[in-house]
Amino acid sequence: MSARLADLPAISPARVLELKREAAALKTTEGLKQTAALARIAQREGFPSWERLVAKAGGTEAVHDAKTANQGEAEIRHAERHANRLRRYGGGQ
Repeated sequence: MSARLADLPAISPARVLELKREAAALKTTEGLKQTAALARIAQREGFPSWERLVAKAGGTEAVHDAKTANQGEAEIRHAERHANRLRRYGGGQ
């Protein structure tokens, strides 16, 4: 029997994004498929599935809104990674 959405733990869209990054790392380190990594993370957090976790956070639209709200931070992290690669491997000139 599936847990009712109201009975599941509270979770924010920003936390969903953090968990998604954790699942990506888990996928890499343990050789899991993305869906298996997401399911494992969801169960660890007390949810029967990744879909229920996202639904509790307000759905995919809420998670997407949280992601775009943090877009400026993501651009900064991307620029930092790019600068690190250039220092490490040279500018290709």
